Amino acid sequence: MNDLSKPETTWAYLAGMVDGEGCMSIFRHYKNRKVSKRGYEVEPRLMIANMNKETLTDIIALTGLGRVTTLVLKRKDQDPFENYEIRYNVGEQRIILPKILPYLMQKKDMAEIVLRLLNYRLDPKDRAFTENFYLELEEEYRCAMIKSKPWLLLAVQQRGKLCQRNLNLIKAYQTHTYIRNNEPSRYKGKSPCLTSSSESDVGKDKI
Repeated sequence: MNDLSKPETTWAYLAGMVDGEGCMSIFRHYKNRKVSKRGYEVEPRLMIANMNKETLTDIIALTGLGRVTTLVLKRKDQDPFENYEIRYNVGEQRIILPKILPYLMQKKDMAEIVLRLLNYRLDPKDRAFTENFYLELEEEYRCAMIKSKPWLLLAVQQRGKLCQRNLNLIKAYQTHTYIRNNEPSRYKGKSPCLTSSSESDVGKDKI
């Protein structure tokens, strides 16, 4: 059973784990249009990954929140190996994020955006307002995510070579048009184009 009266050091420790080993996101869960007229739902996600399962079980014992999931990862020229994640449901995220927010450093902006989504879902507005709200929130999340990865911006400044996915993230951050460019079907008007890039930016040595 979780205990909101746990000492602040517990939440500060959890914030450190989320900053270093965690991932929080606004995830687009596509569904049958009979279930959702939009064709998808926007869902908040929070997890902590580590190759040491004992570390994660200790975190769960400390907070009383989350569950461990085992993943089997496969990489080129390597044998499959196990990795582990703590996954938190929506109710647990509503408990955790306000508690760890004061202690977050790298992912604080992202946490604030995810928390806004969680709070909005408690009192949603009409469909038109919700659609615009989701679009704006996804846009803000993408920008917050790229700002949490300063090494990507540094790579661009130094003309480093990036894989196409990271190159798209950088250009989206610079133009603030990620959703419009990557999913133009969601917009009735003409979608603005991303800034063109040189082929030299995408090479064999990819990040």
